[in-house]
Amino acid sequence: MVAKEQEEQLLLDALFRLPLAHQLVIELFYWEELSVAEIAEALGVPVGTAATRLRRARQLLEEQMAMLTSSQAVRERIPFGFETWARNLRAQQ
Repeated sequence: MVAKEQEEQLLLDALFRLPLAHQLVIELFYWEELSVAEIAEALGVPVGTAATRLRRARQLLEEQMAMLTSSQAVRERIPFGFETWARNLRAQQ
């Protein structure tokens, strides 16, 4: 339970380190559960641009999370875990 909370806090800490535009895309996708097409419409950009922004935001989020943790085990779970952690955080709201 404690490890789960630490990982979720790590996700939030890393998210707040991203540029605002990347935070927005991550939040729209994971917290608001918008599709890439809906994100594109909301931002007024082509779908391909929205997809690229989301991909880049995920990459930056993973990098920030890896920089913020000293745990090798957590680093190894980051590419597969932050989607689950984001869903868990959304469910708590």
